[in-house]
Amino acid sequence: MKRRARAKAKKPDDKSEEKKQFIEKRDLYMIVGAIVALIVIFMVASAIFKQIGKIEYGGLTFVKDKFGDIPIYRHGYHFTTASGEIINYNFYVRVNPKENNVPVSGEIVFPGEGGLVFLGINGTGLGKCAQSNIALAGLSAFLKNNQFDVKVGTPDKQEARNLSVTHVTCDLDETKMTVMVAAGDETKIEKSGNCYDIRVANCEILQALEKFEVQALVDAKNRRLAEG
Repeated sequence: MKRRARAKAKKPDDKSEEKKQFIEKRDLYMIVGAIVALIVIFMVASAIFKQIGKIEYGGLTFVKDKFGDIPIYRHGYHFTTASGEIINYNFYVRVNPKENNVPVSGEIVFPGEGGLVFLGINGTGLGKCAQSNIALAGLSAFLKNNQFDVKVGTPDKQEARNLSVTHVTCDLDETKMTVMVAAGDETKIEKSGNCYDIRVANCEILQALEKFEVQALVDAKNRRLAEG
């Protein structure tokens, strides 16, 4: 009888231990579940924030970033040179491509690798624009970084002589690509043969030149897609 009493006395302790283990397991599952939920929330939030910082334009993806306090937009792409070298290029613009409404008439087609591009700049009316130097330097860098040979000049023959630079006009060599930049009554880009006339009104030179660069990439991508 005594042995039975002792055996019965142990049962409450066993139940208490089982209950304790159950509570510990339940708490562990809750902690693990909370951690998993937090990870999922973080991943979803991260994906949303990444999408917020991205801008799609003409099939190109731009990532919004900052250079100091200046907002910039980056599009990364790569291309292979004739020698087989793969070049990774980060292309930056300061104007949101989706909000850059400069009209472009005609498809922008660059020459093959190493091809010559004439860049004619008429400084009259543009010298007073604060962003002229930045925009023109950006266009020149864009052309050179994409492996084109750039020859910069001016459409003013006398100025070309005084500055010892090339006299550039659209009819200088119609077989070569020529880009003319000058002040105008309306900011726009027009194509005639191999000549691209970029007109700038109200000092919108950054908008005009960046639109030219972005549209050149969009047109190039569309041609690749069409070729399969």
